[in-house]
Amino acid sequence: DAPTITATVDPQPNDNGWNNTDVAVNFICSDMLSGISICPDPVPVTSEGENQVVTGIATDNANNSATVSVSVNIDKTPPSITRSWPPDDNFGTDRNRVEVGGLIADSLSGPGEAVVRDGSGEAALPVPVFSMLRSLQTDIPSGELWRTNQFEIQAVDQAGNSTTETFAVRYTLGATVSLTDPSRTELVAGVVTSVNRAIVRFGKTISRDRIHEVIGDEGGRVAGYLPAGNIALAEFETEYVADLEYILESL
Repeated sequence: DAPTITATVDPQPNDNGWNNTDVAVNFICSDMLSGISICPDPVPVTSEGENQVVTGIATDNANNSATVSVSVNIDKTPPSITRSWPPDDNFGTDRNRVEVGGLIADSLSGPGEAVVRDGSGEAALPVPVFSMLRSLQTDIPSGELWRTNQFEIQAVDQAGNSTTETFAVRYTLGATVSLTDPSRTELVAGVVTSVNRAIVRFGKTISRDRIHEVIGDEGGRVAGYLPAGNIALAEFETEYVADLEYILESL
């Protein structure tokens, strides 16, 4: 009769079947008649990867053998958070709510869960693509130009690795303008021009709410506001200056 051999993974994987640290595959061998001649030593697994197969062979003193295999999944790398909005770490707005949007990515075990925390509390975010409106604290301290709202996004992958991103949103009734990303520009007629942002002056009778609505109707968002001239910095999902010009013409 062949001996028996079993394999165990130490530490045990989580409920998703993943480890986020090095593991050892241990073998237990037995034979009721002639006894065990060879039982494999523990096998360390230190590299990241999915379905890494570890095999052990047990042999008894009668030269019968048995084989066992176990799959190991290891992911030690935290997920990434790519925030699409707010566009800056100290974004300013005159709205009492802000959209928190972006992408949670993990190339190995995959995204697990994510939460956003701010002055309003904690809320679960959908993954991998997340978008949620969060209310801002709008009571501006005396003598200040804005009220700073601190935000934190925490993402966890299927292996239990965690990453955190923090940023601030300033609620203000003063002038707010966020910088243009240099990588989102195009050289047009010798002038470096933003491919997705434009300054738009509205008539004095147009309210702030209406400005947000008009720009939103064209698929854009207000990235900055200058109250003295009723001027909005509009941001759109365009990749070329020509596309931006087309939207501005229809605006």
